[in-house]
Amino acid sequence: ARNEILISALADEDLRVPCAALDALSLNPEASFVPILSEAVGAKAWNDVVARRLARALLACSLSAEGQGAARTLLAGPASVALSGSDPGPALVFVQWAGALGAGSSVESETRETAWRMLSKALTAGKPEVRAGAAHALRGWGAYEPARTPLIELLHSGVTPRGRRAALATLASTFGVKDVATRAAVIASLAKDSDPTVREKAAVVLGVPELKEATPALIAAMKDSQWTVAVCAAVSLGRVRGAEAVTALIAATTHADWKMRGAAAVGLMHTYSKESVPVLIHLLDDPHGTVARTAHEILIRITYQRLERSSALYTAWWKKDENVMQLLTPEEALKRGQEYAFSESRARSFAPALLRRRPRRF
Repeated sequence: ARNEILISALADEDLRVPCAALDALSLNPEASFVPILSEAVGAKAWNDVVARRLARALLACSLSAEGQGAARTLLAGPASVALSGSDPGPALVFVQWAGALGAGSSVESETRETAWRMLSKALTAGKPEVRAGAAHALRGWGAYEPARTPLIELLHSGVTPRGRRAALATLASTFGVKDVATRAAVIASLAKDSDPTVREKAAVVLGVPELKEATPALIAAMKDSQWTVAVCAAVSLGRVRGAEAVTALIAATTHADWKMRGAAAVGLMHTYSKESVPVLIHLLDDPHGTVARTAHEILIRITYQRLERSSALYTAWWKKDENVMQLLTPEEALKRGQEYAFSESRARSFAPALLRRRPRRF
C-alpha cells in the first residue's frame, strides 16, 4: 500500500505532494523503496526542491543492512549508467546520494567502496556539472586517500571553473593545505588558473596561520591582474603571518589602488605585529575614506584604544605605551587563558575577554 501511495504522490503535478511524501519516507524508511526511488529519479526533470528530497529519501532507505545491499546494486547499475545520460539531473541526484551514503559512519566498507567507484567515474567521465557535483559530494568523506589524485586532476584540468572550484574546496576541507600534495596543487592553481574565481578561492584557502610555505605564492598573487585575487591574497598573507608577510603588507599600504591599501590593512590586522601599528596609524590619514575607517576599526580591535580617528592622538598614545604593549594572536590568547587553569573550552571563551578588558600590558 505504501508503495502505491508513494508512486501516486510522485506523479502528482502539485510539487507539494511529492515533497510531503518523500519527507514522510525519510522519517520512516524501508529498503523496499530503493528501486521505486531509483526509477523516480530518472522519470522526469525534477525541480531542485524535489530532487534534494529524492536523494535524502534514497539515503534513508539505504542505511539498513538490506538497504545497503539494494544500494550497491543501484550504484553499480542504474546510478552508473545515469552518468552517461544526456540529462545531468538524474546523475546529480545519484551523485549527491552516493556521497552522503559513503560518508555515513555506519555504512559497510563494501558499500563505501561501491559508492567510491561510482563517484570516481563521475569525477573523471561525467559531464562538467556532474564532475563538480561529485567533488562536492566527497566533502564528507574526510581524507579519503583514493580521492586525492582524481580531485587534484579535476582541479588542474577541469573544463569549467565550477568543477575546479569544487575540487579545490573539497581538497582544502578534507586533506587540508598543510598536506604537501594538496598545498602544491592549490599554489599551482593560484599561479596558473585562467579563471579569477578559482585563483581567488585558492588565495583564500591558503590563509592558514603559520603556513610559511604559502608566503611566496601569496606575495606573488598580490600582483594579480584581477583585483579580487590580489585583495584575497593580501588578507590571506596576513593570516599566514611572519616577518616576510609583514614587510610585503607594509609595502602594499602605499599601493595606488585604495582597495589594495585597505586589504593590506586587514592583512596587517591578522599578523598581530607591533610593526604594523605605526603603519595603521598612518593610514588614518589615507585620502580614501574607506581605507581610513578600516584602519581606525582595526586599531580599536587590536589595541583596544577607542580614540577619535586622529593619527596625532594615536601617535601620542603609541609613543607612550609602545614598550608595554603586547599584541597576542588568538592562539597565544588561548594559551594564556589555559595558564589560568581553565579548561580548553573555558579558555577559548575567557582568554580573549580577559585580555580585552584593558590594553595588553605584560
